[in-house]
Amino acid sequence: MQEMLPGMQEFESTDRYQEKATIELIESIVKDKELTPYARIICKSMVSLARNIDVQNSVGRETSRNMAEYRGWLDELRDLYPEQAAVDESLADLIEKSAAK
Repeated sequence: MQEMLPGMQEFESTDRYQEKATIELIESIVKDKELTPYARIICKSMVSLARNIDVQNSVGRETSRNMAEYRGWLDELRDLYPEQAAVDESLADLIEKSAAK
């Protein structure tokens, strides 16, 4: 393995918890939706920040700045792709029947 400068540990040495969780979160938010170019940038930025957070955590460094930026991107992604409430099928049928009358 090639020698690394102090503080420049290889990314692969981390457990990648934040990165894996971020990818899972992004997939759940954008499921069955078309990603815009802006949304792609947000997602890639979030994964990049998650990698940085994983590395910082692995060496005991402070992560609050990256976490704040991460949260900002997450809020933007949620604004672009808001959660839709699940509607009970029987309730949807009832609403549809009452609207038809």
